[in-house]
Amino acid sequence: SSHDWGDIIVVVCEVGESSIQAGRLLEAYEGTGDAEIYSLKEGINGWSYQLVTEE
Repeated sequence: SSHDWGDIIVVVCEVGESSIQAGRLLEAYEGTGDAEIYSLKEGINGWSYQLVTEE
């Protein structure tokens, strides 16, 4: 099946270590095409901005 991944994928975990591994797995998945894949440095614990969630 085809999935539109968009141009940029940001992978996030608690401290930024597991997301690196997840990003590598995504890079190996041919369905991601030419998307740029990033891991959020220091994870969600290092995020200094307010989180916005859907209710």
